Amino acid sequence: MLRFLDGMAIFNQGTLATVKLVVCVYKRQRLSALLQRLHAAHLQQPARVNRSELHRLDRRISLLYRNAVYATILSCAVMPIVPMAWARWQGTAYEPLTPLDFDFWLDMHRPRYYWPVYVWGVCGTSSVALTVIALDSLFSWLLLSSVAQFAALKLKLRTLQCNFSQLPRCVAMHKACQNNCDELNDIYAEILLVQYTLSFIQLCCALYRFNNAGWSSDLPFRICFLVVVFAQVCAYCLAGDYLKQESASVATVIYECFDWSTLPPGRRRLLALMMLRAQQPVQLSGYLFNIDRPLLLWVLKTTSSFLAMLRTLDR
Repeated sequence: MLRFLDGMAIFNQGTLATVKLVVCVYKRQRLSALLQRLHAAHLQQPARVNRSELHRLDRRISLLYRNAVYATILSCAVMPIVPMAWARWQGTAYEPLTPLDFDFWLDMHRPRYYWPVYVWGVCGTSSVALTVIALDSLFSWLLLSSVAQFAALKLKLRTLQCNFSQLPRCVAMHKACQNNCDELNDIYAEILLVQYTLSFIQLCCALYRFNNAGWSSDLPFRICFLVVVFAQVCAYCLAGDYLKQESASVATVIYECFDWSTLPPGRRRLLALMMLRAQQPVQLSGYLFNIDRPLLLWVLKTTSSFLAMLRTLDR
């Protein structure tokens, strides 16, 4: 059971990285066009938009995610060597350890078999980890740039006052923000579906393996891997919930920033339509579910349920 769960967790992460890469390559033209639009809009933002405040949570999660991925790669490369080097220095017998605990049907005591397997394990883990970092960082930049566009729109509405000549531009800006978010959702829908379909399986396998394996040389690798998967799930859910809140808050800003009793009827109708559109917030989805905080709670509850089932089967 433990060896099966080891292979399942690593296989799921490799599958997830492959799906992300294939989808991004397949939709590269739409992704490139979205990048250019968001970058052009980013350059036109006013200097008063507090970008550091917008990206504070993203920086914390990304820093944890990056360090956990690098620690996973380092532990994968170092931990198999340390026990063998110590045993050889003590002059005692030792069992050759590989970065990934699989049965390779080879005599690992022979260097001509061991070192190719060792290099393959380290390079395979590194390639999957770095691919996931690159694609998740791209998604994070796209999503936080979309959040920044809503923040710039709210700032523009607050400074609009009675200068209604800029109102049509605000309406066009709001429509462009929502269209960009819809395009982002269309590009990443398949990735989000696979991400959260496999995430609770990865967490369940990693937690069960960590709870039942005891101390071994690959324990640091499993701890780092568990942190990586958890940070991956949290980053998508918290960022999607942040975008939902920012897009919905546009309606509140419109209502608070104008004296509705003195507005001309034409401007009042235009703002009312804009409020109605903002009251349906932008929502990232993976076809079957929305990416927000309730989804994170669902993943954790489902993981605990599957973990309890595995422990019952084990008993």
